This record gives sequence, C-alpha cells and structure tokens, in this order.
Amino acid sequence: MKIFVSLIGLLVAVNAQGGFFAPGTQEPEWSLVAGSQPKDRSYEVRLYKAAKWVSTKIIGSSQRRAQSLGFQRLFAYISKSNSRGAEIAMTTPVRSEIHWNCNLIEYTVSFYIPAEFQQDPPKPSDPTVYIEERPDFVVYARQFEGFAFRPMFYEQRLELLRALERNQVQNVVLYTFETAQYNSPWDLVGRRNEVWIYNEENSPRGADRSC
Repeated sequence: MKIFVSLIGLLVAVNAQGGFFAPGTQEPEWSLVAGSQPKDRSYEVRLYKAAKWVSTKIIGSSQRRAQSLGFQRLFAYISKSNSRGAEIAMTTPVRSEIHWNCNLIEYTVSFYIPAEFQQDPPKPSDPTVYIEERPDFVVYARQFEGFAFRPMFYEQRLELLRALERNQVQNVVLYTFETAQYNSPWDLVGRRNEVWIYNEENSPRGADRSC
C-alpha cells in the first residue's frame, strides 16, 4: 500500500510539472520497417534509432513493486538528483524490461532522455541509476488500450507470440520482453500500452538464453 501511495504521489508531482499531460511530450524516434509489416496488422515491426536512456534494475521482486521502485528512482533523477542538479522533462514511454534469469526475474525500468540532454546527460546521483546507450534496435510491438495490469501484459505477450508464429517469424526471444506505458493514471480514455518482443538478431541481450 505504501508503494502504491508513493507512486501516486510521484505521479501527482509529474502532473504538476506538466509531465505526462504536457503537449508534445518527447518520445524516442522510430519508424516502421518497410517490407516487414504483417498483413493482419496484429503488430508492428519498428526500428528505434540509437539513443540514451536512463535506467535502473531491480532483481527478484514483484512486477508492481519493481516498476514502482524503478519509477521512483528515475523520477528522482529527472527531478535534480543528478550531477548538475538539472530538471529534466518527463518523456514517454516508461519502458520496463522483464527478463527471466535462471530462478530470478530481472526488471529494468527506463526513461528516454530528451533531445536537449541526449549528447551529454547529467550523471545520476543514485548509484542504482545509470545511463544506457542503446544502438539502433528493432522490436515487434503490439499495442492495446485500457488500464494495464500484470496479467494483461502477459496475455498481450502471448497474443504477440501467437501472431509472430502465424507470420512465420523465427528466432524470437522468449526469456525477455518489454512493456511500454504512455499515460498518466488520470487519463481515462485513449490509453496506450504496448508489449515489445525482440528477435535474437537484434536483442540487446544477444542470443536468447535465460542462464
């Protein structure tokens, strides 16, 4: 309960700053991969351009707690808990990687760093927060609406895996997937959520191995 209240408090602060509600909130740059889109439109194949993200990792926790704790750490970073004491604009999506590593689950929560800080982002004050420089990467992305909770993300992951199988996509990563959330809790309609899956050829972790 304390975690939930703390997260709501942080989101209220985000809202007060403009945060999720600010028009023109920045997103990472991406494009559709020509010639790779499925005819049934059950997902999109996207190319994301190389960019820096601020990230934090939580190991062996529940997904809700991990995402709440990760959000708190990253929100502190953009709220002056960095080497320059800089206020950094909120961006979308809030990305959460879920990776099964043997008997543990690793969660990595990330914010995209806005354009004005991309070349030289401030260093995090919190040692559990780090700057992640991602090269170009490709994802299979499935979008869905509504308020998303853990079971919905896993259901949508399964639907995406089924769609990839129907379209004869091979070498799909099974031990890692990502969630992407774009809205404030106060957005009651038009909510955007996504699940992302990688191919082994472009996975940030390389070949699909759980151990």
